[in-house]
Amino acid sequence: MRASTSPVAAVLSAALAGAMSTPAVAAPSACGGVPEITDAIGDGHHQNTDVTAAWFSEQGGLHAVIRPRTATLGPVHEDSEAAGFALLFEVDGVRRYVRAEAPRAGAMRFDHGTWNGTSFVSAGPTTGAVESGPAGAVIIDVPGVAAGTRLSRPFALTYDGEDAPGVVHWVDRAPGGTSPAGTEFGADLVVGTCALAAGGAPAGATPGAGGETGAGATASSPGSVALLAPRRVTGAKTVQVTGSVRPASGGVRVTLRAQARRTTTRTTTTAGDGTFVVRVPIGETTKLRATAGGLDSQTLTVTVRSTVRVKVRRAKAGGVIVTGTVRPNLPGRVLWLRDGAFSPSATTTAAGGSFRLRLSRPPRRPLPGRLHPVRQSRRAVHLEHRSHPMNRSTVIAAAVAAAALAVPATAFAHGSVYETTARSVPSPAPSPINAGDLVTQKRYVFANHGYTAVFRETNGVTTMGAVNFAALPSAYRNQAGKTANFKEAWYAEGATGVQVHATCQGVAALSSFENIGSWQGADPFYGYIPFQASSAGFEDDPADWIPVVKAVTGVDLETVADPAAACAGLGGTYTPADAFNTPPTPANPLAPWTALSSSTIAEETEKAVAPLEDEITELQAQVASLTTAKAAAETATKEAQALAKTLADKAAAAEAASSAASAQLQAASVPLGIALGAESFSVKQLGAGVAVKISGPAGEKAHVRLLVSDATRKALGLKLRTIASATTTIGADGSSVTLKSSAKGLAKLAATTTVTVDVSAGGRTVSTTGKVTR
Repeated sequence: MRASTSPVAAVLSAALAGAMSTPAVAAPSACGGVPEITDAIGDGHHQNTDVTAAWFSEQGGLHAVIRPRTATLGPVHEDSEAAGFALLFEVDGVRRYVRAEAPRAGAMRFDHGTWNGTSFVSAGPTTGAVESGPAGAVIIDVPGVAAGTRLSRPFALTYDGEDAPGVVHWVDRAPGGTSPAGTEFGADLVVGTCALAAGGAPAGATPGAGGETGAGATASSPGSVALLAPRRVTGAKTVQVTGSVRPASGGVRVTLRAQARRTTTRTTTTAGDGTFVVRVPIGETTKLRATAGGLDSQTLTVTVRSTVRVKVRRAKAGGVIVTGTVRPNLPGRVLWLRDGAFSPSATTTAAGGSFRLRLSRPPRRPLPGRLHPVRQSRRAVHLEHRSHPMNRSTVIAAAVAAAALAVPATAFAHGSVYETTARSVPSPAPSPINAGDLVTQKRYVFANHGYTAVFRETNGVTTMGAVNFAALPSAYRNQAGKTANFKEAWYAEGATGVQVHATCQGVAALSSFENIGSWQGADPFYGYIPFQASSAGFEDDPADWIPVVKAVTGVDLETVADPAAACAGLGGTYTPADAFNTPPTPANPLAPWTALSSSTIAEETEKAVAPLEDEITELQAQVASLTTAKAAAETATKEAQALAKTLADKAAAAEAASSAASAQLQAASVPLGIALGAESFSVKQLGAGVAVKISGPAGEKAHVRLLVSDATRKALGLKLRTIASATTTIGADGSSVTLKSSAKGLAKLAATTTVTVDVSAGGRTVSTTGKVTR
């Protein structure tokens, strides 16, 4: 929708007049603050054309906004003339686009048109702008779209020059991978409903070059559907998927499609505030899309990571044997990779969720931390298990250490926070130290994912910290019929003051309950969005929150050198995490929650391994002998199987021939017979039909004829002797047919004429005679 008062269009007039630089403005926000398109960071191979989010905005007109990873919008390839950014969408079945091109020199170019499946067909120029700042965006005015028009199946494409004349070098497709032919799409949008969602009247539109008119939007019909789900889970899980329709409306039927090896659907209805919740069991990487009121949400992909457990033992023949299990149980290959290697040291295939590898020459040097199995599923699931660094003598210790650290995990399936106080000596310490000098300090015992740590309240923020699930029993949390707003109450009812990550306080987008919940699973544990690029060490993954921060604020935590300055730029206050009571050290990064000594593990492992050394020589000889015997047995088995197949084929052929011969003999043993219903009949009866009775082998097809002599044929002027015929299948009790003749000249027959009736079946023919009278 284009409005003549568009502030973006006003700023862009200089560009259309041929200015050498493109005007910079702030990107208008998405409807409801939720982009129609989000995409993984890094799937585009150039940062400046790697799309992280894209959306439509109705602020002062209809605009398409594309946010790449960085703000440098020119081409990266030295031989490229321009980099392109396009947002594509369907209107009434026609795929349209708006596009911006950033040439190597000169101002940005903006156009619109249609997409034919492989290339852009321009319909003319439009206007646009570039957002300034570290997190850039391209803003393109969308012409010729009226209020009420449905924009369906949107996606963004970027490119950097051409690989060859006419062959575009595609960089990113959002959502999805790289190819324009992808099957993932953003959320549909009905133009004009953004104002309805905000409580206003439908936004007007000024028709552009296309001059379309819309049917209009009402508060009772959805204008868009938003969907939230975890981006990744470990192991098979039932995932809670949440969403909402805008404008908010209760009782709207929502269908959620979950597509993996097979597609399943679940239905629900929205609550009064337009939100909905669906629980979906997911055991492999799955694509999710919701439909409500004929509108589709964005396609979301939930990636399933396997848990891989390994056991290592020495083989007497030399080397080591690695056995392991993979959950969920999906088919795939297992690769054993060493640090820095591109080729695996050993490969096998997981079968029934288990695998076995033999490493013939284990290194005598310390094994690097990246010696791990990587499982690449045939179902497009990439799963891996990374071990801690370990020496050759402590290969088996990997499983021991993992088990030791994982013991508390079952006790803390959901995180718990316990508050206490302690007294400490102030700094600088007075002399002497009296009881009144001691300072009371709040402390938190923080437990999550099997780790336990003690934090001191040091950052001054005592609300919206980690959630204490000990105050939120599962029976209370999992009540049926509760709306999504019910979960927001958890942050108040179970909130504590401990922040284990740095945060940016005072920024509305980072304080939104919807955004806080979007980077976490079904039971959100943190009452904030971290504002740091690294993990706190509690199996928290920065890849979960970094895209959320990028999408809602434009700040890329992976590239920001000064998070405090970036937070200040958003109008917020940068707040570091509360301090560890026992800070981690590089030598022992798990110091706050474990005192397990690696040297102790090595000593105990060496004791366990030593007795196995005596068996190595004996097992080497046994393995060599068994390998030779196994090869000979396999060869003999294959030869026997081939001979057995040949004999079986011959026996089957002989049996078929015997059955056919038996059938022929049986048929030949039954005589073929024919009889007339009357020995003589008149010409008139011949025209009405003469009854013939047939007997013979049941099931055989019989052909019956009524013939005159050759002399009679000539006398009557007929071409053929046959004057009537019929075909039938002989039944168990024989068959009857009626022969009717309409041959001309039968009235010329002699007073009494002899005719022949014959029947042919199974290669045999029998006949009888009758007389025709006038």
